Amino acid sequence: MRIYPTKVDSARVVAVRLANPCLTLESIGTRFGITRERVRQILAHKGVETRHKRLVDRYECLQCHESFVPKSYLVKRGTPWVYTYCGRACKSVSNLVDLICIQCGGPYQRPITHLKRSNSRFCTKVCFGSYMGPRYGTGTPGNTAFQTSQENAKLRTHCKRGHLRTPENTENHDGFRQCRTCRTMKRQERRAKSTGKQIADFAGGT
Repeated sequence: MRIYPTKVDSARVVAVRLANPCLTLESIGTRFGITRERVRQILAHKGVETRHKRLVDRYECLQCHESFVPKSYLVKRGTPWVYTYCGRACKSVSNLVDLICIQCGGPYQRPITHLKRSNSRFCTKVCFGSYMGPRYGTGTPGNTAFQTSQENAKLRTHCKRGHLRTPENTENHDGFRQCRTCRTMKRQERRAKSTGKQIADFAGGT
């Protein structure tokens, strides 16, 4: 049976606690031969923190070079970068690659995972459209290919079926000049198909 002394120097207990905050109450009590409850009472009376600090591994972020403690929920998920970057912001910045736009020549950044995409060689959608429009005709207003198609449509004198594009035989539809005779023929064909279908359904029902 261990016999504990009735008196202990509280100043020495407080000094040991302040010197090493990671010591538990039980380890301090074992050093002075008192119980951990007595150590807690002494520390509380002196206004010192009674709970010990746990030793936590700290890591240095590869991007911002600041020390951090890995987040518990990321560790449980098994996130691969949890011990190398302090957060998702540093992780996303570290994946950026410096590139040069092939249209305007300006610098820009893209994630390394997006380099296989076709538009990764352009800094913005404007540069992408300016490059692809004259070459492949994307059909976007403002591109050279779109403007050229409109000019050619205005210069045509006949439609695909050979009808003359006179002022009386043309009409504007969605900003394009179209043959009025062809549109009339298409409407008649659609009506004939719908009428024939209705007759066939009626004959099959009887």
